[in-house]
Amino acid sequence: NVSIEEFELPKTLKVTLRPYQRIGYTWLKLLEQNNINGCLADDMGLGKTIQTIVLLLSSAEANGFAVGSGKTSLIVVPTSVIHNWGAELARFAPMLNFLIHHGTQRTKFYSKILAYHIVITSYGTLRNDIELFRQINFNYVVLDESQNIKNPFSKVYRAAVMLNTKHSINLSGTPIENSLLDLWAQMNFLNRGMLGSPRWFRNEFQNPIEKNSDKDKEVQLQHIISPLILRRTKEQVVNDLPPITEQVIYCEMEETQKKVYESEKSKVRNSIIDSFEKNGVEKSSIHVLTGLTRLRQLANHPAM
Repeated sequence: NVSIEEFELPKTLKVTLRPYQRIGYTWLKLLEQNNINGCLADDMGLGKTIQTIVLLLSSAEANGFAVGSGKTSLIVVPTSVIHNWGAELARFAPMLNFLIHHGTQRTKFYSKILAYHIVITSYGTLRNDIELFRQINFNYVVLDESQNIKNPFSKVYRAAVMLNTKHSINLSGTPIENSLLDLWAQMNFLNRGMLGSPRWFRNEFQNPIEKNSDKDKEVQLQHIISPLILRRTKEQVVNDLPPITEQVIYCEMEETQKKVYESEKSKVRNSIIDSFEKNGVEKSSIHVLTGLTRLRQLANHPAM
């Protein structure tokens, strides 16, 4: 029963949200207002990153863009998307200064971390630097691809639950990958104890649902967690999405590359024909795949 007009968008935001993203931001603000932590579980490609950036920007504006203990936020991400987060922060929320805490040159002093609105780090770095991070009181801790902490007995999960923060948000299009224990770990990070201990959860929900297909237990678990998980699929928000565009770009080989490719193509063709004659077509499939792979690598770049 919450109207999207209840929470204003940040004044310094440099992007226009789609309607479902505005609803997602409102939902995140509602959690913040009630001191509850939740998981944004939209399908991949629906903008979990931008919805989170708007939330962090809103919080920073409310604090007068101050930094320091209780105001700096931490975003933990897979290594492959560290720079993507930095690029989107710079593009959509330029008023937020951020630090990428990763690599051999990263700081060892928490005072330097507290000089920024946002700190971006990887799960591996969080695990290795937890003694540094646990000294800090964060405003928000955001776990992107939060299924990375799905194993409650792993070092990265233990590091995550050591963090001190006012608010927590998980982002994951696939919060359950292997078993319901994945869900327990992520929900326990967000709201400690809400699903009991791992043993209690296993006996109360996991075993009855996974082993006995107990529908009553499944409905009961969904009832408990549904207020804390917001998931939209592409099919549900298709009317809010821009039309699909396709762009085909043809890239011609340079002359030197073309000569090498043509030479190799002749060798591959002769080799395949020879294999057909000696072994027959059915027994030559690996030979064909090997040749195609080699030609594809040459087409990309001869160095491959």
